Amino acid sequence: MTSASFLLGGHSALALAGARLSKNAYIKYCDAHIGMLDCGWMTRGGVDFNDIDSMRCKASFKDSRIIASIAIDPALPQVMTQESLSTIAHPTLLLNLGDYPYMPAGTDATGLAETIPNARYAAFSCSWHMSGIGE
Repeated sequence: MTSASFLLGGHSALALAGARLSKNAYIKYCDAHIGMLDCGWMTRGGVDFNDIDSMRCKASFKDSRIIASIAIDPALPQVMTQESLSTIAHPTLLLNLGDYPYMPAGTDATGLAETIPNARYAAFSCSWHMSGIGE
């Protein structure tokens, strides 16, 4: 089975492949991106990132039936642990809509291909994050 998806689904595709999260990395990311997209929306909603359940945050959602993954603008790749990414052995395609550094920080997958064995990365010039959503 191949897992392929966009944004939160892109994150899910990588989680099904074995990617895990770090609560501390998530807090650090949101501290660095106050008011931007995801973290800003949650902060305005009253979320206290320190209250995140650490066990649920770092839980594994790996599905051994997945034999290939495609993640398009995956959400929060900076929060995924290097250790978990290095265990993803199957072919993985990482795509960003737009060029670095103009893509949203929370979807910048440029570094993932360096950590995931058997991964390829591509960015689509002349596009942006919302190019993945129809008119």
